[in-house]
Amino acid sequence: MSDTLLDLQALIPDLAPAVERRELGDRLTIITNTLREFPGEIERLDALLDIAALTKFAADLAELRDDAADAAEALKTAQKSDELREAKDAFEALRKTLARVGRQVTEHWRSIVEREFRPLIAFGMLLERVDNLADLGRRMQSCAHEALASKQNNRLSDLRPIVRRLMLEAERLHTERAASVGAIPGVGDFLSAVGDQRATLALVTPAVLDWLKENGALENFKVSA
Repeated sequence: MSDTLLDLQALIPDLAPAVERRELGDRLTIITNTLREFPGEIERLDALLDIAALTKFAADLAELRDDAADAAEALKTAQKSDELREAKDAFEALRKTLARVGRQVTEHWRSIVEREFRPLIAFGMLLERVDNLADLGRRMQSCAHEALASKQNNRLSDLRPIVRRLMLEAERLHTERAASVGAIPGVGDFLSAVGDQRATLALVTPAVLDWLKENGALENFKVSA
């Protein structure tokens, strides 16, 4: 047997441990890269959960929380090659669930924008025609336009502060609107009907007429057949 073959034969007992160490090294590289990405995914998870709470997202988030807990535990305790592989698989499962639920949450926000914020534009334009409520009308329109613009933002960490601010602003605007308009019977119905182009003279009650006079708005509305 040649010296080369003898040298190879002598190395055989060391091959399996060497391969195992190489595989473990590769796994460690993978897990290191995974750990670098983990904080970013956790930030997305926190933002998603906050937005879900702010917008009363009704879907069950148990799977997402479970995947996050599994990934965190696996990454924290993994040492052996198979454990490192399982940790990476758990992290990938979290990423997939997070992406899927993230799309659902952003779509939920878009539906809220259309249902609750877009109508503020028309109503705000009406209030802008009423001298004492012009500022409120302009703020309603500004809030609605900012909400509509937010529909283009798919980054959860960026969307979170926008959603929080707009939800608070919308609540303040509705409270101010109720105090200014809802206190007079029929005024809210009249303005809503004007905004929907379904107003009739039957809605112009004495109370509504007095309110329009007091707010210098008589000249800003006209009757059409």
